[in-house]
Amino acid sequence: MSTALAGFRARAGAPSPAIIVGYVAAYVALDWISFINPVGAFGITPWNPPPGLSLAFLLRYGTRQGGWLFVAALAAEFLVRGAPAPLPVLVAASLLLAVSYTALTALLVRVLHFRADFASLRDTVVFIAASGVVCAAVAIGFVALFARSGLLPPQEFWIGVTQFWIGDWIGIVVTTPALLLVTRRRERPAWRFTTEAFLQALLVALALWIVFGTRFGEQPKLFYVLFLPVIWIVMRHGMEGGVFAALPCSLASSPDALFDPFVTTKPRGTGLGLAISRSIIDAHGGRLWHEPRSPGSAFRFTVPAVRHAA
Repeated sequence: MSTALAGFRARAGAPSPAIIVGYVAAYVALDWISFINPVGAFGITPWNPPPGLSLAFLLRYGTRQGGWLFVAALAAEFLVRGAPAPLPVLVAASLLLAVSYTALTALLVRVLHFRADFASLRDTVVFIAASGVVCAAVAIGFVALFARSGLLPPQEFWIGVTQFWIGDWIGIVVTTPALLLVTRRRERPAWRFTTEAFLQALLVALALWIVFGTRFGEQPKLFYVLFLPVIWIVMRHGMEGGVFAALPCSLASSPDALFDPFVTTKPRGTGLGLAISRSIIDAHGGRLWHEPRSPGSAFRFTVPAVRHAA
């Protein structure tokens, strides 16, 4: 028996009720936070950390806990999105997520002998590659489920697949390693806040400010600035440092920032148009969101219908 599989089985004890409740609550909370720029009213977003949380949970406690992923996913459909589809469709979608990411856990540990402490470059490559392939398959199945039910226009199928795939893959690659490293059971060296750590944190904040808080140029072209502090941290602290350096960059790069005041992708834009539009629509009980298009972008909004008394 391989050491990876033996270690997996050793950790795969049943989690306490508090951990299970905490996992489900965290899943719903992360789903609510990341429910931005969806395709339609469904959980198809460009940044989706709940799968990353779920994969870390399953890697820590074993594939037998996959049922709780189904519970968490179904709860999020009701609590976050207000049940946007008939119950059978929501159950099928939640079951697809639970089965797929439980299968990914089994594939990583039992077939690919992945070690959850990311002890080698091979573990990192295997993790990224396997999660990318499985996320692509899940994206096709998830979007097809809503499309075949007539709830998603056919012309939005591949847009939805692409957005779902990228959102889940980024959510896993950024979130899962951080949670696994934080919760590993071997002894960790005591954390010391050194001058260098302070300068690295300051550089991350400065890079984020340059990208999102200034008008030095078009925002997409400034994203390369974020590589500077991340590269420095990785060179000094390795994989663990890189994982935690990527977290604030991922959180700050939320596409919902387009609707923040003074945020613009145009060199001479004011950054007020979308912010004012959203505030007006929100005040009337509606919702304004962004959907990527090729080429360009689309902005959609809904407002409640007003019924006049006869």
